[in-house]
Parts: sequence; C-alpha cells; structure tokens
Amino acid sequence: MLKKTIAAAVLLIFAASSAWATQVKPVNLQKMVEQAERIFMGACVKVEEVTLPSGMKATQYTFRVRRGLKGVDAGDTVTFRQLHSNNRQAVSIPGLPRFKKGQDSLVFLLGDSRLGLTSPVGLQQGVFDVRPTQDGLMVVNGVGNSNLDYELPETNMRSAGLARSEREMLAANQPISLDALASLVVKFERLNQRKAGQ
Repeated sequence: MLKKTIAAAVLLIFAASSAWATQVKPVNLQKMVEQAERIFMGACVKVEEVTLPSGMKATQYTFRVRRGLKGVDAGDTVTFRQLHSNNRQAVSIPGLPRFKKGQDSLVFLLGDSRLGLTSPVGLQQGVFDVRPTQDGLMVVNGVGNSNLDYELPETNMRSAGLARSEREMLAANQPISLDALASLVVKFERLNQRKAGQ
C-alpha cells in the first residue's frame, strides 16, 4: 500500500511539472543543447506499450541512430520511454510528441527520470521532422523553428562563433538544413562546455 501511495505521489508531482511544461515556454537552441542528454537523428524502428514497475503505462520507442550529435554515435540504438498518453490514462501530457515506426526525426532528449521516463526538450520544440528536398535534408520542429533564437543573447551567438548568416538562419522561423543545424549544435555544445568549465 505504501509503495502504491509513493508511486501515486511521484506521478502527481511528475504530472504537475509536466503540465507546467506544456504551457510551452520557448527554449532557444543553446538551452536545448545544454538541457539535452542525447541529441541524434535517426529512424524509429520500434514502438511498444510497456508497464512500469509502478503500474503506469508508458510508450517505449527504439531508434536506430544515423547521426549522433551528443551522447550517442551513428549506429547506436537508443531506447526511451514516455508517459503513455491516451484516453484510458488519467494522467496525460498535452503536446507530448509521439513517434511512428519508420519515422525519421532529429531528437533533443532529456535524461531519464527516476521513473525511467523522459521527453524531448521543450516537448514539440525538441523534435524535428526530417524532410528530404532537392537541396538535401531539411529539419523543422513542432513550432516551426520559432523558438531557436528566443531570448538568445547576441553575445552568446558571437561567443559560439556563429557567422552572421547562421544568426539570421536562427531568426528566420523556417526549415533549416540538417547539416546547418548540426553545425550549430556542435558550436553551442562547445560554448556550453567552456562556460561549465569556468
């Protein structure tokens, strides 16, 4: 009984914090890179419903990594769980991205919670659809890339070594090439590491 009570309390805390997060406060690209434990582009190869030790339902996704940008490498397999969100569950997180088998995505993934659950940074902001075009692969997130330069100081962009064209690209609110966004991720990760080492 005590175990179930603790699990329920933890679930309520998680749900409350998640509900606050679903107000979708914009998270700029530098913060997304800083908060993500793993950043990768890959294909979703498996989707399954699982039951956690607490009794909660979760959706487990498995991705085959094609391009690793932080915490994983190309060829790795990434498996993570999100709170299962459907009409049968009392707790759901509006705006929690879902993935389909065969879908290519660029994902900025938070670290796992004590419950073994995670989510993309900023929910829809941390998941980019990968779209092939004549000019190569383009990526756009669930808010049309409108968050990428949100309250991002010019000094930080300069410190990260962003060229003027890259700064303009962040402010454009348009799809960005995968290669260009990957380059920005690397630059911001280096800046974040330098700041953390100070």
